[in-house]
Amino acid sequence: MNLSTPTMTRQFKTILIPIDGSPQADEAVRSLQAFSPPNRVLLLHCFAIPQLAYPGTGMSVGRNFSEAAEQALRKEGARMLERAASHLSAVCGEVSQHLEMGNTASAILSMAQEKSVDLILMGSRGLGAIQEHVLGSVSHRVATHSSCPTL
Repeated sequence: MNLSTPTMTRQFKTILIPIDGSPQADEAVRSLQAFSPPNRVLLLHCFAIPQLAYPGTGMSVGRNFSEAAEQALRKEGARMLERAASHLSAVCGEVSQHLEMGNTASAILSMAQEKSVDLILMGSRGLGAIQEHVLGSVSHRVATHSSCPTL
């Protein structure tokens, strides 16, 4: 290896960062400083509405619960996105915030495809193979099914 040869660096124009409020997601946002400034960063928070544990509670109770849960989850998701965006203004160009309801891994993969993302930068809980198999892992599913690099 010739040390005098300049190293090639890849410029990531669009980076997607899923946000879930975890310390690992916060670290993914902070680690963006190690990259050449991207043109665009997409922040995504995805949530799902919990189902009632006791279906016999009645239609109106279930509907009221779902509406209240969605409102609270949207508010908390917007707060997380705003917090993450406040850390990125000095590190990159355009920052957009996206709040989606549904399956997290599917939402990440869909957005990466739709927005022609160059890199998905996300946190991981570091589950072992057995825990990952039993509990599922969003980061593992995204890494194995994404059409772009995932870090």
